Amino acid sequence: MPYLPQIDERLVAALAAEFPDRAPELEWSDREIMFRAGQVSVVKWLAQKQIDQQTDVVVMEMEGG
Repeated sequence: MPYLPQIDERLVAALAAEFPDRAPELEWSDREIMFRAGQVSVVKWLAQKQIDQQTDVVVMEMEGG
């Protein structure tokens, strides 16, 4: 995977607030449900990458790197 810049947890929190993971409304079309699910998927992916980056830093510090 190409280099990914450091992900700020405030960015992830702001995106999660803007694109919340919630149950679909009855009036939403299938297309809208899929679109919103895609938004949430990206936010979850970024959140996991941010956690991975934090973990990598801690491991490097523990290894003396």
